[in-house]
Amino acid sequence: MTASNFPSCLAFTLGEEGGYSDMPGDPGGPTNRGITLETYIDWLGRPVSTEQLAAMPEVIAGKIYESNYWRAVNGDMLPTGVDLMVFDFGVTSGPGTSAKRLQGFLQVRQDGQIGPETLGALKAYDAPTVIKWLGASQQTYYRQLGQEQFLAGWLARTARRTSAALGMAA
Repeated sequence: MTASNFPSCLAFTLGEEGGYSDMPGDPGGPTNRGITLETYIDWLGRPVSTEQLAAMPEVIAGKIYESNYWRAVNGDMLPTGVDLMVFDFGVTSGPGTSAKRLQGFLQVRQDGQIGPETLGALKAYDAPTVIKWLGASQQTYYRQLGQEQFLAGWLARTARRTSAALGMAA
């Protein structure tokens, strides 16, 4: 439940995201280390070419992930393992969507913001229970997207995420 989990969670995400990609049919468009061109432009506050995105240093990707995703889901306050599940799913689906999945499990207001109400409700559960439920819920989310060309990869990533999170929580 400390900031020290961010490096471990980031390492998992960077390992999953890989390098530069511009896959046809990917609604995110060109990405590097999972960071979209639009996100990189927003981060820098100026236009960026796909070549500049492809050359984006890993340290910058880490700063973007910490600011736009880790902090957005209040990662420092989440139990070990749950932090990975919420953070990494937030990378693929958006932090608000990830927060709402957790809030759905906890049966609290689904506002997409992990604050005192969500964190308070989370204390009633052990991390492995939350991790397993999130894994199943995240798989359901991906299946509902109807993007068959990416589904197998998303489901495999979710299985790896769940396994890694359970290992962290043990």
